[in-house]
Amino acid sequence: MSNCCLRSGDFDAAIHNCTRAIEVDANAVKALFYRSQAHQKAKSFDESLKDIVAAVKLDPQNKSLREHWASVKADK
Repeated sequence: MSNCCLRSGDFDAAIHNCTRAIEVDANAVKALFYRSQAHQKAKSFDESLKDIVAAVKLDPQNKSLREHWASVKADK
């Protein structure tokens, strides 16, 4: 659901859905990743950075996460 919201441009709904998923599973890497993307598109760079750092800590070998982290740091 959050990925659909993210792709349709409804960033608030994407953030809300990701937050609910993270409440169920604090180690939900995809939810952290999608929420970070939504925060980045909504220009909330500090929140985006916080989420992507948490996701990278959970899955340090994930190339997509690392690329997004670099993107967020460049935007900030």
